[in-house]
Amino acid sequence: MCSLSWLSDNKDAFDAISAIITSVAVLIGGGWAVNRFIIRREFASQVEFNVDIEFIGIHSGYWIIEIVAIVNNKDGSHLKMHEFTFKLRSIEDQNLEIGGKKVNYQTIFPHALKDGSWFPLSWESTMLEPNTVVRYSHVAHIPVEATFLLLHGRIGYFVGFIRKAPMFHTADRAFRVPAAPS
Repeated sequence: MCSLSWLSDNKDAFDAISAIITSVAVLIGGGWAVNRFIIRREFASQVEFNVDIEFIGIHSGYWIIEIVAIVNNKDGSHLKMHEFTFKLRSIEDQNLEIGGKKVNYQTIFPHALKDGSWFPLSWESTMLEPNTVVRYSHVAHIPVEATFLLLHGRIGYFVGFIRKAPMFHTADRAFRVPAAPS
């Protein structure tokens, strides 16, 4: 008959082995959490945001344009956007002006043409499903005299489970206005 008395005789050794295994498991789990949420920042939304302008045609001395935002939610969770705005500026026939330190000495686009939103301002927010790419558009018009445009877009959203931290992404792009057809 097999005796299990060796288990009780070695109880202290088994308790030590159990404590060592528990400690190793806690260290591995802690290392995984640090790697995932601090080093790789997986708590942050994985958002790709691009802006574009499509020139549709000229009507009564104005270019009709489509101001486009493309948002790719690469994350596996919903993205609740509470801000989704753009600013459109232009250069017309005038001398070029260089900005100061605040804009990193870039060329100034002095004419504000349109400040708008890709979703109605009466909306509190909009939701983007996980792992989706969505195209938003806003139709506007610009003077045919404009030669270059600068489009600045901004998405504002919150991340986190308990304390919602505000985050945002911006996208900027400059465009050459096509010559008016004769």
